[in-house]
Amino acid sequence: MQNMILRERTYVDMPEVNVKQGEWFYLVYDGKQGAFWVVRWDRVKWRCSCKKSRCEHCLMVNTFLTEKFMKDHCPVDHQAVQAENDLRHTR
Repeated sequence: MQNMILRERTYVDMPEVNVKQGEWFYLVYDGKQGAFWVVRWDRVKWRCSCKKSRCEHCLMVNTFLTEKFMKDHCPVDHQAVQAENDLRHTR
């Protein structure tokens, strides 16, 4: 099964994953491991319930949000022009 990311908000404290009532978090399904992980923003970096300092779940959420931002704020025409400009600079 493929990976999946959902943005959720908790209405109760979840001490098992260090999420307090009212906080937003991302529920990440890792298709390779067949498990769910909770990823949340903690002031300066992403924290994951897997407890690794640099994990693929945090990277997945960061990539997801970057792609969403680009899709929402950068029109397709501008992306094509930017890609053409990048190609010109690398030749």
